[in-house]
Amino acid sequence: MSERFAPGSKTSSKLRGGRVVRVALHYRVAFFPKGSFMVRSVYLGASSAARVASDLDRQIVDALTSDGRISGREIAQRIGVSEATVSRRLATLEEEGLVVVRGFIEPKSVGCTGLSLARFVVDGDSAAAASALARQTGFHRVSRVDGGQQLTALVVGSTSAKVLDHIDIALSTISMLRLERASEVLCVLPPGCTAPDAFTIADARVPRQAAIQSKLLQAVQTNIRQSLNHVSEAIKASPSATRANLQRMIETRVVRPVVATNPHFMGTPVVTQLRMSPRAAFREGLTMVRELLPHAWIFQCIDNESIVAESAFESFEAVELRAAAIRNALANADVSAHLLLEVHSDLFDWWCDSPCKSAK
Repeated sequence: MSERFAPGSKTSSKLRGGRVVRVALHYRVAFFPKGSFMVRSVYLGASSAARVASDLDRQIVDALTSDGRISGREIAQRIGVSEATVSRRLATLEEEGLVVVRGFIEPKSVGCTGLSLARFVVDGDSAAAASALARQTGFHRVSRVDGGQQLTALVVGSTSAKVLDHIDIALSTISMLRLERASEVLCVLPPGCTAPDAFTIADARVPRQAAIQSKLLQAVQTNIRQSLNHVSEAIKASPSATRANLQRMIETRVVRPVVATNPHFMGTPVVTQLRMSPRAAFREGLTMVRELLPHAWIFQCIDNESIVAESAFESFEAVELRAAAIRNALANADVSAHLLLEVHSDLFDWWCDSPCKSAK
């Protein structure tokens, strides 16, 4: 377990057998005993990783990243092992919550036109407040920030007014919360996505088709690799119609397969939120950030033309190096790094103004 020191405190010369890590962006010092696994964030909603990914695990993850619905046979052929080996390993990874391929849907494509990245200050138990906030309607990726009593969350609603309603209800329900700021979000970019696309669900002149697609979108958000028979039963459509609609949605990028992994399992336990205010052209800045953080979730905000990215790193040194690279690429932009101690409700399985059905 790590020992944390207050900003400005001095480390003792008696700290033997370990190493001192200085986080320049936070001005915090952390000591990790020699040989310890550097775990500083808790990824809730997934099983705690008891091991680090093997070479086989990483090859499977790479294959899924290139094609979220690739078959086990194709993965086996690609990496040179038996199909049975891939099937067993995939089943284990999914059952343990270590790797899952979700269907990410741009919120506006399902009628969620109001998005806000909210920051709260907690007067009390921040862990309890984060858990309670994650259960509120409209709140996603509720994170507890290290170094203070602060929470962040993506709030989603059918309209901007509905987002404010969600925030007001949360504040009245959780008395220890105080809203510090809320920034309107223009778009959410999943890992690998360079720019928002023009999304569309279905032709309004074909109500039956629109209904099928709407149900299908809900079904694939948690796991896009579900069998077609399972999904078709859930949405009450034929397997052929389900297959055709899903393929069309993927091809037109209405839904994007996104591989979600437990950061501890992948050996990148330092989950960090980077907040940036580019001085370069905003669009150009967004492109540069994506190039430097290919696996990050990126939130494009209106407030001060800011960009917020959440990514996992193998060490504090890696965070420092990447933050410095971003600062240089964005013409000395303001960049701050904030370690996330916990992340709740990270599924992004929104359906506007309805209570989230996912496990919190």
